[in-house]
Amino acid sequence: MAATTYSVFYHSPDGFFVCRTDFDNLEEAENFLQTKIFIFDGAEFHFMLKDGRFLVKGEPRERTEKFYAESMRYAVEIPASEINKSS
Repeated sequence: MAATTYSVFYHSPDGFFVCRTDFDNLEEAENFLQTKIFIFDGAEFHFMLKDGRFLVKGEPRERTEKFYAESMRYAVEIPASEINKSS
């Protein structure tokens, strides 16, 4: 059985990039939304996907498989380990 991945999509604090950070479980993904990058730095949460296909939370611009696939492909991937270093 494949592991479940929760992907959080958000605008970077500078507003230039749509970013994606992946987590192994929902609790970690939810906790990420309460970190310094969102609370103090100004990152803007958009939506969260489970396994890149199922909407868990948020309001994406479109609710289609094509939009979710494009979001997974084109968002700048920021590993959680890199964010934790700067928080």
